[in-house]
Amino acid sequence: MEHLTQSFDYKFEIAAIGSLSTGKTCLFNWYFKDIFEKAEITLNFNLYTKSFKIEGNSVFVAATDTSGEEKFRSMTKTYLINRHCVMFVFSLADSRSY
Repeated sequence: MEHLTQSFDYKFEIAAIGSLSTGKTCLFNWYFKDIFEKAEITLNFNLYTKSFKIEGNSVFVAATDTSGEEKFRSMTKTYLINRHCVMFVFSLADSRSY
């Protein structure tokens, strides 16, 4: 967790919300861990971090992967506060996720 003590030129905090099994965790595993496979259902939330350099600038990205289960919906709102970006994820195969 050395990310937390470093100084960065840019910091971004994002979150993903959407129905259960729409691919939120798969999307973050692919970007942050370079893994693309079926993921387990997220209970509550997962936090991902990544740092890199672009044109000499240090960038830090923190992402919150929220659960799509109905029983966690009330807690999901707290993970959206002060985020730079919120991604709404849905499945084209399941119109109920829109």
